[in-house]
Amino acid sequence: MRILAAKKRGMQHLKGTPLSNGLSRGQAYVYSDVLESRQASYNIRKDQFGAEYQRIQNAKESVRRHLFDSAKRIKSAVSRDVADIFIAQESMLVDPQLVDDLKQTLKMRHVNAEQVVGTVFRRWIRKFREAPSQILNQRADDIEDLYRRMMEVLVGIQSHGLERLAPDSIIIARRLLPSDTVFLSQKTCSGILLEIAGQTAHATILAREIGIPCIGQVPGLLQQIETGDELLIDGRTGDITVNPTRKATELFEEARKRNSKSLVLAQRHRFDRSVTADGRAVRILANVGSREDVEAATASGADGIGLFRTEGFFIAAKVLPTTEEYVDYLLHSLEPMGNRSVNLRLLDIGGDKNI
Repeated sequence: MRILAAKKRGMQHLKGTPLSNGLSRGQAYVYSDVLESRQASYNIRKDQFGAEYQRIQNAKESVRRHLFDSAKRIKSAVSRDVADIFIAQESMLVDPQLVDDLKQTLKMRHVNAEQVVGTVFRRWIRKFREAPSQILNQRADDIEDLYRRMMEVLVGIQSHGLERLAPDSIIIARRLLPSDTVFLSQKTCSGILLEIAGQTAHATILAREIGIPCIGQVPGLLQQIETGDELLIDGRTGDITVNPTRKATELFEEARKRNSKSLVLAQRHRFDRSVTADGRAVRILANVGSREDVEAATASGADGIGLFRTEGFFIAAKVLPTTEEYVDYLLHSLEPMGNRSVNLRLLDIGGDKNI
């Protein structure tokens, strides 16, 4: 994808919340999705109900296949823990209540599939956002992502807007949903700026996993940055410079070199004993959810596992695992830790998980 050069404007500074560490320089790519455009709306006759409902069913099947492919790709490229996001979404998509809601809404309203999907999914998004549980609130992003996937299939969108980014692109968006994160790669994406995102957002988690600087909660972001703008972003502080002067760019590059040296030094001493300034020993424990996470923690010099989350194993299973399967999974996942200490959570189950 070629980014057209924006008309140069003066340098300006923006500030957001740092979400993923690192310094990056690149060109802005302003991303918008199908949910931000008006969809077709028309009534259907009773004899057209079957065909219109089949459109919804076909879209649902297509989304299920895409979710499976996404989980497989992310598991291979990043980690099983992140891939579990897409497995959980598949469970949501086939929820009997959601399926019935789509069918009943079509029967009652006699409108086209796009309008039915929009009505039902917006209602479910609102229900999750208004729930008293913060965990359920976060599930609203998954529902919104499924809504977008369904709409893309229904309107015939064949490729994703982030699929062919130019190298050194910095993504500018209101928010990124899990289906967007599949296309994030250090080869093309050098940074992410979002109007809406927190520390536990899917995009934030994946950005940290693959080492892409990310800044969120940037007020008026889409009104202040255009595709093609030159950007300098500091994921440590949340500072953003738009269309920097030569002097500002030179200072930024000096800071980036210093940061790189610090990272090399930290890597060199990752297995050293951790102590405070007054000489008190501190144990560094990792929060993990898969063997890949355990391997990464071991390679980074972790002293042990502070929490091993197992619910992803149950969510991914088609049927309830046997005790033997569960023990084999735990032994395989924790093997890289050797004799170091591990805090294991056998299962975290609640209304926010389809287990």
